[in-house]
Amino acid sequence: MALPLAKKLLQRNTHTVRTLRNYRKGLPKDVINAKLNKGEICRKQNEDGIIVTKWKDKGDMRILSTYHNLDIVNIGKKNRRNEEIKKPQCVVDYNAGKTGIDLSDQMSSYSSPVRKSLRWYHKVATELLMGTTVVNSLVLYKSIYSESKMSITQFCTELVNSPINIGSNSNSNEIYSQTKGTQS
Repeated sequence: MALPLAKKLLQRNTHTVRTLRNYRKGLPKDVINAKLNKGEICRKQNEDGIIVTKWKDKGDMRILSTYHNLDIVNIGKKNRRNEEIKKPQCVVDYNAGKTGIDLSDQMSSYSSPVRKSLRWYHKVATELLMGTTVVNSLVLYKSIYSESKMSITQFCTELVNSPINIGSNSNSNEIYSQTKGTQS
């Protein structure tokens, strides 16, 4: 499914970079089954411009990309033997993009609204909606109030308390600034 989906996305001018599992159908067997030593790369590009890359660092990493070419870049670090470390550009870009996702997942896990009594699909839906919404709201809040050092837990507490505080003030449109501790 990985290659046909990548082809459909590419036809709609949407690029993708993703990791692959080695058992996916339609992948080039010579790339997927290649035995590599650390730092070695094996890749193949099809007629549609989709590249499948296998690169070995600590373990095998298989990446599909419709955006990258066959470039290998120096990442600015050296190994123990003082040799420059080089990686495929698609690996560098994938890791850079993955960092934001991992941070979002990490932040939303601190204050999960999911209850143990919910069925698994309710948990998944609740976690996706609530966790992502809270993290995105915190990111927006910090972009508006750049001096704020509010944690995700403090932000969740403020989210819960803010509807309670709205009715108690004469002006319900007041914004509460967490950093100054005053109303603005």
